[in-house]
Parts: sequence; C-alpha cells; structure tokens
Amino acid sequence: MTIYLYIKQHSITKLRYFGFTKQKSPTTYKGSGKYWKSHCKIHGWEYVETIKIFIFEDQKEATSFALMFSEYYDIVNSKVWANLIPEDAISKGPDVTGRKHTQE
Repeated sequence: MTIYLYIKQHSITKLRYFGFTKQKSPTTYKGSGKYWKSHCKIHGWEYVETIKIFIFEDQKEATSFALMFSEYYDIVNSKVWANLIPEDAISKGPDVTGRKHTQE
C-alpha cells in the first residue's frame, strides 16, 4: 500500500501541516490534525494547498522519514506548523481509549 506524506499550507495565513494519508489522492485530502482542522475551519478550507508530497511503499521508511522530518523542523514547537504531535505515518493521534473524560 502506498503511503503519502504531505505538506499542506494555508495560503492566506501561511500555517503549515505535515501529515500522511493512504488515500489515493493526497492532494484532495485536506489533513486531519485537530489544530489544523480548527484553523482551516476559521480561515477557509478553500485556501489549503498541497506544497509537497513524499511517496513511500515501505512503512518503516515512511515512519523513519516522518519522524526525522518532525524532529528536524521541530513541528510540534514551531509556530510555522499546526502539528500537535510528531508525525509517524502510523497513528491518528494519541490513544484515549479507556481513559475517563472530565467535563473540561
């Protein structure tokens, strides 16, 4: 299965998002990060553009590249990126199964 790592950018605010998908069309896939989706909902999905796509056929290579890229660009701490966690080309965010949720 093909794994696509991508860089999306909001063309007005210039905020970027680094993510992955296994869908056949990574350019039409808008990204799934919580902060990214909130930002684009406010500032307009129509301004999201794909600025780079990396294609992998091997999961280990995709994961290695994604983690290296995440660390190199410090995407979690940088104001340039909307990522809340490092990209690993596997997970869809932190696992909260079985955890109790408060009203907050």
